[in-house]
Amino acid sequence: MLRLVSQCFLAWTIWLFKRTILNGRSIINSTGIAMWLKAVIVILFVLVLISLSSALVFLLKDSGSESKRTLYALGVRITLAALLMLSIFYGFYSGQLGRSAPWDSGNLETQDSVNDQPKM
Repeated sequence: MLRLVSQCFLAWTIWLFKRTILNGRSIINSTGIAMWLKAVIVILFVLVLISLSSALVFLLKDSGSESKRTLYALGVRITLAALLMLSIFYGFYSGQLGRSAPWDSGNLETQDSVNDQPKM
């Protein structure tokens, strides 16, 4: 099942690459690709969790045997985690992902100016 999902994801990624890059379209300036990137990040995170849980199941079922299913499942998890990190780094590098947390230092300056106003 995991192999089928990863093959479909790879085929979709290749299709998207051919459709955008090879046809001369810019994917950095389009606003819709940021949503695709966020969807890819969520999908990769879910796949990492599925791989981790399958490794746990294999570990519990194959205790005492010489099966390497747990090792292969953890290898898939490491690969998916590397892809997840690369997609997050790409998102920050291209500007499609950004920091917008309320506790971010950039937002504190505007809050400080609001708090400095005299109270009536």
